[in-house]
Amino acid sequence: AAGPAAGVSAVATVRSQAGRVSRDGHRVVAAINGDTFATDSTTGVRHPGGLHVHEGELYSGSSTVRPTLGIGGAQSPRLGDVAVTASVTLPDGMTTLTIDRVNKARRSDDLVLYSPRWGTATRTLANGTEVVLTGAAEPLRVSGTWTATVAAVLLARGNTAIPAGSLVLSAQ
Repeated sequence: AAGPAAGVSAVATVRSQAGRVSRDGHRVVAAINGDTFATDSTTGVRHPGGLHVHEGELYSGSSTVRPTLGIGGAQSPRLGDVAVTASVTLPDGMTTLTIDRVNKARRSDDLVLYSPRWGTATRTLANGTEVVLTGAAEPLRVSGTWTATVAAVLLARGNTAIPAGSLVLSAQ
């Protein structure tokens, strides 16, 4: 699984992705485009429709259950209905918000978590609130708990930069 080098919503041919990961002793002899893409009607931002996990790192996903094909560490295929279950607990320790999407275009009423895997900025419209978080251990794994510090709260903003080593929470 290669994916475009510029982030999960970037466009690259299957041939170029296979070429990027081929090397002496590890030649790609077959490749397949295994996802569908959606284009957000408001922003024009493309994003993968399904779950994308590579070597235990969550590249993108959503709380919507979707049929998913996975290849395990022993190269054993698995097929099942999968959804991402994620939440953020606010500093009061009691308020918990559900994260609807990870590294996908932000929709109305969604809380989206962006990592540097998405790209260099959120590419959202300036009609939401974006919170820059620092100090969370990266990469995002498929399970675990992360603690982060709020570096900035940006009201009525969009297209917030995603600095290396940071995450951005975005909601409209």
